[in-house]
Amino acid sequence: MALAPVLSGTALVAAGLVLRAVLLAAADRVGDDGAAAIRRPGRISGGHINPAVSLAMWRLGVFPGVSVLPYVVAQLVGSVLGVLAAGAL
Repeated sequence: MALAPVLSGTALVAAGLVLRAVLLAAADRVGDDGAAAIRRPGRISGGHINPAVSLAMWRLGVFPGVSVLPYVVAQLVGSVLGVLAAGAL
């Protein structure tokens, strides 16, 4: 009987380690997919996938100020169209 709590505790630790490994693998995959989403069209758009990127690049002096507003408007319009398209599925 004294061994049962130890075994169940060991099982809980093992289950926790497995869950942690699964979550870490999932997070790694999401990170890889996000990086690929930026890298692939990045040559064309400069990797501006949301307004925060455009504003940050402008603030750091990498992106010209006159281009910020058109980029942000296009990003917001694109996001609304994406939501509408997803809702139509």
